[in-house]
Amino acid sequence: MNDFRIPVGDWVADALDWFKDTFTWLLDFVGFVMQWLVSGLTDALLAVPFPALILLFALIGWFVRSWQLALGTIVGFLLIVAMGQWETSMQTLALVLIATLLAVIIAVPLGILAARNDAFSAFVKPVLDFMQTMPAFVYLIPAVTFFSIGVVPGVFSTVIFALAPGVRFTELGIRGVDSETVEAGHAFGATPGRILRGIQLPLAMPTIMAGINQVIMLALSMAVVAGFVGADGLGKEVIASISTLNLSQGVEAGLGVVILAVFLDRVTAALGTPSKYRSSVLGSIRRAPSAKAKRMWFGLAAAVVAIALVAVGSLAVTRSSGGTDEATGGAGSGKTITLGFLPSWTDGLSMTYLLKDQLEKEGYTVELKELTEAAVLYTGLAKGDVDIYPSAWSEKTHASYMKKYGTDIEDLGAYYDNAVLTIAVPKYVDIDSIEDLKGNAKRFDGKIIGIEPSAGLTEQTQNTMMPEYGLDKEYELVTSSTATMLTTLQNAIDKKQDIAVTLWRPFWANDKFPVKDLEDPKGAMGKPEALHFLANKGFSEKHPDIAKMIAGIKLDDAEYGSLEDLVVNKFGKGKEPEAVTEWLKEHPDAYPTLVTK
Repeated sequence: MNDFRIPVGDWVADALDWFKDTFTWLLDFVGFVMQWLVSGLTDALLAVPFPALILLFALIGWFVRSWQLALGTIVGFLLIVAMGQWETSMQTLALVLIATLLAVIIAVPLGILAARNDAFSAFVKPVLDFMQTMPAFVYLIPAVTFFSIGVVPGVFSTVIFALAPGVRFTELGIRGVDSETVEAGHAFGATPGRILRGIQLPLAMPTIMAGINQVIMLALSMAVVAGFVGADGLGKEVIASISTLNLSQGVEAGLGVVILAVFLDRVTAALGTPSKYRSSVLGSIRRAPSAKAKRMWFGLAAAVVAIALVAVGSLAVTRSSGGTDEATGGAGSGKTITLGFLPSWTDGLSMTYLLKDQLEKEGYTVELKELTEAAVLYTGLAKGDVDIYPSAWSEKTHASYMKKYGTDIEDLGAYYDNAVLTIAVPKYVDIDSIEDLKGNAKRFDGKIIGIEPSAGLTEQTQNTMMPEYGLDKEYELVTSSTATMLTTLQNAIDKKQDIAVTLWRPFWANDKFPVKDLEDPKGAMGKPEALHFLANKGFSEKHPDIAKMIAGIKLDDAEYGSLEDLVVNKFGKGKEPEAVTEWLKEHPDAYPTLVTK
């Protein structure tokens, strides 16, 4: 009986693969539309100087609710600017607004249909239950499968996750309209369409707006989760802070999310409730305005015109400066290269900024894609959304990804040949070999603390090392995330407790924490492997100069160690370019120049 299993997951995976292969044209079109909408709105928001946009947001708050909301909006968004999160906040706002718009376009008609058809309502309710209770991260899997990485899978998964309340509240609002009012409409000969537009929707609007409010809140929460698949914005900042244990970055990005949430919540809540102030303002439009009203409307119109003029001027300046940038000389003038990396794996972080420095010197525009999962990064690389992965553990640790995506990936060469996977303990622990863990499970609470379940290190530890040393019956490999593992390690060290964790070299944590690698006499953690530059298929044909330059990069332990020390420890977050500049001064011959014609 234990061997009996219904492969529901396999059936769903096969169905998604079939849908992807059959409707590639549709997915490409949907992806293009989503990308165009979000990019367009993001560019529009960022083109306007922040004082003008904050003023516009404040005017919206004043109009829909009160001067208190306008004042709070100004204070909140100025705090976002002061924290340096304006650009990421506007990226998140664009994603949320577009996702909400798409969700509402789908949800409201479905809610109307459910309110008017009991059979459809009975059908759609369990579907909505499924959508609301399914863990949010699950939606990222088909999103990445369909659309690779970036903002498009973020929008897609956000729409699916946030859709349900819009349908439920629309149905609830329409069904809640007084039946006698509807019957009166019928008595006067109104058609069902007229009753819907003239009676049911207006009376149900407060409930519908409450549903839209919930859609926005869910979209904001999902926009943060979308940072896992490379969607730009506050979500990516939150995910990066978790990966690197950067508390200040996480707090600032989190506050940005809170401010956006409060603003959008208050605005949509106000739109769903009657407002004497808003009614009086709208009423002044219909009747002959007083001198005071004329001055007010003149001031508002002048402010809107001023903001519009500033926006147009900013767009013109942006386009003009953009033309100037493209005219800059160099082999890469006008060309863009996208580098993908995992911020918690600091070998990739260091090499990404080193490569970025060289490419920008030759005129290339370099875009960085921070991702948190190797699987997502390899997906983006295989599909062409990432041009280069600058530090891949492709020989052993990421061998499963190479097996899956290898036909769409090109190996540009290895730069370092002494990367190892390890099991480590604090230096005060009187155990020096993995063999000595056997029989001492009580000391370690029967646990080895690991990182992400999808990591190659996790697979090597669980499937090879633990059975090889007979630890699989004594110990449990506890997987979570790199950040959680490091936090658990720090807590154990503070209390002088015994702990065993999965680590690797090169990695900054080996220097930050007082740990030692356990000897591996059976070689179960694998022999040292090389770190490679991987690119999407055909990259060397498109960019032979870059491919040749990368093939010449070779770093030894001392060179790599000094690079990581500068990038991670001495300069730190936000100063990676300065760290690379300093390293190049100390190692002028360690990095080949770009080969140009």
